[in-house]
Amino acid sequence: MPTHPSLSTQVIGQAESALRAVLAPVLAAAGTTMQEWLVLTVTAASGPAAESAQLVARISSARKTPGSETQAALSALTAAGLLQPVPGDRARVALTGPGRARYQGIRAAIDGITGRLFDGIPAGDLAVAGRVLGIVTARANAERARGRPPRAAVLPEGRASSSAVDDPGVVAEVHPGGPHRVDPAE
Repeated sequence: MPTHPSLSTQVIGQAESALRAVLAPVLAAAGTTMQEWLVLTVTAASGPAAESAQLVARISSARKTPGSETQAALSALTAAGLLQPVPGDRARVALTGPGRARYQGIRAAIDGITGRLFDGIPAGDLAVAGRVLGIVTARANAERARGRPPRAAVLPEGRASSSAVDDPGVVAEVHPGGPHRVDPAE
């Protein structure tokens, strides 16, 4: 039976990188950027229309990106005729027929990929993974909201410093070049 690594930021990052690499060609084939995909997704999930300012804030907050990037994607989708302002309420946008078709085509491709990726994984395991990742995300968002950068300790490969492990303000990293400690607070 294969062994799997414990959950860590490295494992999470590797999973995110692998998923992005699978998603990238789907989006490229549809002529859609990641930011545009997020705008289409949130708009579709919002019902018949979405408040533009809330859409920008929601995506920018979730993705930790400047609102200007999301606003640019919203503007590009509107210019391409995939979104349109709601008549009589220009603060809201809705998918056009072509916008809904693009969203549904990409969503169908992603659903097919997701089905293959999750095939054979027990529903209970998927629920636990979702719960744990939700908790980690909430804690990371809370840490970020505190506004203080963590201190970083870069350590030689395969080594751990007890001071780095014991101090919750220190982020330890492995560095193949040898010992190195970085403390941005100093």
